[in-house]
Amino acid sequence: TILDVLAGEKSLTEVIMVGTGGIKVVPAAPGGAEFIELSQAHKLLLLDELETLAEEFDVILVDTGAGVSSNVVYFNLGAHERIVVADQEPASVIDAYTLIKVLATRYAEKRFKLLFNKITRPQEVLHSFEQLTKVADRFLQGSISLEYIGFIPEDAALSQANRLHKALTAVNPTSPASLAFSEIARSLM
Repeated sequence: TILDVLAGEKSLTEVIMVGTGGIKVVPAAPGGAEFIELSQAHKLLLLDELETLAEEFDVILVDTGAGVSSNVVYFNLGAHERIVVADQEPASVIDAYTLIKVLATRYAEKRFKLLFNKITRPQEVLHSFEQLTKVADRFLQGSISLEYIGFIPEDAALSQANRLHKALTAVNPTSPASLAFSEIARSLM
């Protein structure tokens, strides 16, 4: 797992697993508790490892999780693009805005893409995006760019894929969420 990389026992290349469709994944630490706060040395090690992998891969996606911990901020600052994910709950939209605000005001990041996840009321997604945009324009004085890239609908097939530890697109390639993931991936590429 990534713990072996942080312990200096393996490189990222050595812990990569091949998943469905040839997608390569670095397994996270069991339980994730070890990642509450990475040391500066660990952050630099992971960035060096990711830079080494960059020559081999077209895209490297880092799921930082929610919040504005130093880990989340650090890996967002190292990213070429930032996709901020929120669901339709107000607390999630506030969390998304908080991350954007921290990255914009403290680190001068200007461009963000927004993806909404686990959506049960698709008609409300654009409203949530518009509200977030209005708040950002008002409090960040138009200093950032927010781009809506779509939404992933709530889908029972997601739970099934998680239980099977398989990619949704392999378990049910025609489910609504699978089709949405595919469309968003196409638009990003």
